Amino acid sequence: MWLLKTGVRWLNWLVLAVLLLLVIAMLAIRQMMPLVSDYREDISDYLSQQLNAEITMQQISADWDGRYPRVYIAGLQARLPDPSLDVQVQSLDLSFNFVASMLRGEPLSAH
Repeated sequence: MWLLKTGVRWLNWLVLAVLLLLVIAMLAIRQMMPLVSDYREDISDYLSQQLNAEITMQQISADWDGRYPRVYIAGLQARLPDPSLDVQVQSLDLSFNFVASMLRGEPLSAH
């Protein structure tokens, strides 16, 4: 019985520690989101490498909209190897369900 109580106590502390680390991580991400615009070119370069296309964007910004992180991109262009498949998007507004994405292991839209 003593071993069970000790195990439950340690499990409670472990769950509390994990939740605390998750809250700290979310707060840190929330504070750094406005800095995304400073890395517009780096993000474009990374996406270009990953998608094997020339990706450009005129503007990118990020903030926390209520419960969900939000990314806004304006003037997005993707030049693909086949010119007939080039893509141009005037504006793109994405919201992510952070908790559901963490649980599923993949990005999920908030809406």
